[in-house]
Amino acid sequence: MFDNIASIDIGATSIKLIKARRGFKKFELISTCLEFIDPDLLKQDYTAAIENALHAILEKESLDDFKIVMSIPAERLLLRNITFPFSDLNKIATAIPFEAEENIPYPIEMVTLDFQIIPDEESEGRSVILAAVNKEYLTGILEVLKKFNLNPVFCGIESNSLLRCYEYFNSVNNETVLQIDIGYTKTVVNLVKNSELIYTRGISFGMGLLIEKIAEVFSITLAEAEKIFVSLDLDLTSFDSNLKNENYKKLNITKPKLKIIFNEAERLVSDILDSIAFTIKASGGHTDYSIFSRIIITGGGSNIKGISRVLGDESGLPVVFMPFLNGYNDINLKSRFSVCLGNLLVYMNNRTTSINFLKGDFSPVSAHGALNRFYLPVVFAVLSVLFLIINFSSTVYFVVKSNNYTETVMQQKFKRYFNTQSVPKDPIKEAMSILANEKKEYSVLNEMLGDQNRFIPALDIVVKSLNDAEGFDVKKITYDGKSMTIEGETRLSGDLEELKKNLLSTDKFESVTVNIRDTSSSRSLFTLTIKQKI
Repeated sequence: MFDNIASIDIGATSIKLIKARRGFKKFELISTCLEFIDPDLLKQDYTAAIENALHAILEKESLDDFKIVMSIPAERLLLRNITFPFSDLNKIATAIPFEAEENIPYPIEMVTLDFQIIPDEESEGRSVILAAVNKEYLTGILEVLKKFNLNPVFCGIESNSLLRCYEYFNSVNNETVLQIDIGYTKTVVNLVKNSELIYTRGISFGMGLLIEKIAEVFSITLAEAEKIFVSLDLDLTSFDSNLKNENYKKLNITKPKLKIIFNEAERLVSDILDSIAFTIKASGGHTDYSIFSRIIITGGGSNIKGISRVLGDESGLPVVFMPFLNGYNDINLKSRFSVCLGNLLVYMNNRTTSINFLKGDFSPVSAHGALNRFYLPVVFAVLSVLFLIINFSSTVYFVVKSNNYTETVMQQKFKRYFNTQSVPKDPIKEAMSILANEKKEYSVLNEMLGDQNRFIPALDIVVKSLNDAEGFDVKKITYDGKSMTIEGETRLSGDLEELKKNLLSTDKFESVTVNIRDTSSSRSLFTLTIKQKI
């Protein structure tokens, strides 16, 4: 399957976007985008703040022809683990609304429900994670997206997105981990065993409380407080470490006010740790951190200096950051985009077994639309089969034609290259035989000429030493690598003595011997032996 998917994560402080192209087995990230939401406007008009941020994103990124996937923020959800004494999924689906009435403190008609199975091979019954979201909120966020012609096809939960992000990068088998996503208005805690979500809970506060405290201390806006918090680079390990880095001085913050901020941060982290401990106990069967092999942290709050050390000291476990795709090194992207990337992974690999609120009244297509959804794939399937038949037939035809053409070309080239009208049955074999014979003859010539690096320069000197003598006719040259013997005839025997003199004067030859074998008035037959210096 080849399609374009865009994952949108609408958080409390920012909207994250990942655009990806999916192939048969892999996917490729096209681009990412992060747009911060005005925190002061968010408090006054949630819809307007979201629309402004979305508008800013869509000015940079086009989402035409992209499937939109998203997840509901944890602070907007009600999550419950429910155990049934039976494992039949149809019975569970029927019983879910009745269980929801007892476990969710809202009228059932006000919420949209979905559930997913918790794998448990040992139990005869079946446990599920039940999720509920307020219909009014879901309708509102879908209407906002619709204003920008964005119609999601999948809407899951952040817990599953974090789970699948961990699963994608994980290389350790059979481990139990604790995932902690520290956000602005919430903290998500996942208990994960063997890459399966066994319990999840959203803690209803995050680092936003610290931002609000800074705004209160300095009587400034939330946006200004966020800038101070980022520039302050607060260190949770100790108050003295913040005094040493002196960032507070650059921001004109007094020590007493710095102490107030630090104490608030300590108190907030302590509350988060207490809530995490409560979550572990509430999961059932676990009372402390001993079951876990490590803690994996994500979210904007994970960037606070020293928070991993505080978590490690409290739990006694190694604390690591969630990895991200190679080539993306920006700290904001790596810490904040785990949910956004996880949305993609859930949709591509696990959407049939994961919570999805776009069902029933919120289904992205009607029943008729669902049938239409399969029309195009069927058409493509039929066309694919037809194309394969045509392609196979045309391949056979062109192979036969190509073979005939190749044979004709080889016959023509054999006639031209070897100057013959008769073509053997196998012209390539015959040509190889002729080539082998030519190579043998070439080898004989090489042996006769000896060392060409010495023969050619020596011959060049002989030719130049003739000084354009007339009637000098060479009949035969013999060269053994050291001596050159020239047989021929000349009109004037004096030319031979002149040649000898010129050769010796070059200082390139050890000796030059002239032997006149026969002479007459018109010509002299000679043998000239030239011995090179070694």
